[in-house]
Amino acid sequence: MSSASTQFRANENGSLYNSIKNRDSAIGGRGNPFLYVSEQNFAPSCKTKIEVSAQNTAGYDRTIKYELPNYGLLNKLYLKVEFGAHTGTATSAKTTQLRQLPVPFTECRIVYQGSTIARISDRYIVARLHTETEGKRLEYLNEMLINVPPKASSFAAAGNHDRDHATADARAQGAQFMYVPLPFWFSESLSRNLDLEVLSDKVYLEVDSRSSGDLWCQTDTVTGPGTLSASLVCYMNELHADERRAFNAVSYKPAGVPLTQLALSTTTHIESNVAYGSSGAIKLNSFSGQVQRLYIWAYVKSLEDAAGVTKNIWKMMPFDKLVLKSSGTEIYKMEHLRDHDEKYLEWFNQNTPFVPAKAALAGDSGEDRANNTGSIFWENLYCINFKEGWGNRGSADGSLNFGALSIPELEYTLSTAGTAATLDKSGLHNAGNVNICIASEQLNLVSYITNANGSTHIRSLTE
Repeated sequence: MSSASTQFRANENGSLYNSIKNRDSAIGGRGNPFLYVSEQNFAPSCKTKIEVSAQNTAGYDRTIKYELPNYGLLNKLYLKVEFGAHTGTATSAKTTQLRQLPVPFTECRIVYQGSTIARISDRYIVARLHTETEGKRLEYLNEMLINVPPKASSFAAAGNHDRDHATADARAQGAQFMYVPLPFWFSESLSRNLDLEVLSDKVYLEVDSRSSGDLWCQTDTVTGPGTLSASLVCYMNELHADERRAFNAVSYKPAGVPLTQLALSTTTHIESNVAYGSSGAIKLNSFSGQVQRLYIWAYVKSLEDAAGVTKNIWKMMPFDKLVLKSSGTEIYKMEHLRDHDEKYLEWFNQNTPFVPAKAALAGDSGEDRANNTGSIFWENLYCINFKEGWGNRGSADGSLNFGALSIPELEYTLSTAGTAATLDKSGLHNAGNVNICIASEQLNLVSYITNANGSTHIRSLTE
């Protein structure tokens, strides 16, 4: 049950709250714009936190369904995952351990009346969050995702919450927890929160979970790797009853003009088994609508297919050139990414909060990254950004209609790295063929339609 009524009642019984709420010194003829111009007075509201259990049995390799609350304005969503305890034999040096950045699902969808309103993929989430998060927040994010931070060799002292998938002893490992942010459109701003209270039907989140083998690696006899259970953590905004009535009266008039919100969805394409060091072109016919950003990276195919501790989908390899074209016309070109180090120019020009550390060669003062066990080369993640700045998702400017492009394609040239004994500037060596992943972030509209009977429903307007 929501705590909103308790919070509002407490405020209304406070003399200071009422003095602040009822004062007129900041408005009208007595108000001084010089003194009060920067003051923001929002409607009476409060924040609540709700944890929602799955409707069906959560587990590996299935679609898990959650019913979202039927009240309030949904602001933030996190998937809380618990992996059950598991134990190994008394002589095991290593047993079952989570892989690097093992996001436990492939896709999440907001569904209303059987229609998908928005979808986001696991790879988009990881790519986006690691280009928008910096400093201590990035450290916390990596801990939330049970990722091994760079230069960390062992977390053995952490006991039952040991997270080093490659070196530490995990013979008797207790339950492990993961918190995955789900950056849907409603998390972008207060004005774009998903209004669950006004809707006439239920809204669901569907999560396509991965198989156990995609998440865990096993090196010795083990009992486990344990169960997977998951719940949703919802951060809500709730309006005071008076404010809610006034808001509904203006925003959801029967047979009136629909209220709309800028939303986003994602599409992910993987070009598989591309020869490392080769050049080619990838057709982008699967992308449509108003695309804001394209995230592009290549990773070693054999490691995605591998078993045991070597399995890894985030060992990213560098490109020499990336060119987005339509009918032969160049729309955006990134070139000299390796020989002139222009990838550093691209990263700097993006004005993203996070700029990755430059890879150090073996023998340099930095970390030896030849094996890339605990490090991820974020500098080998590329983004074609059609918007100004980075966090600007609150406007429709800076997007490209891929559906109206003729023969859109991405031309690429992959770098040719050195041998295992001679590392190149990326700190990597030729490890065989790669998969190229392209994740698009496209705009759409969510429309709140109120019919003549006063029932409100939402629809996604796409192109």
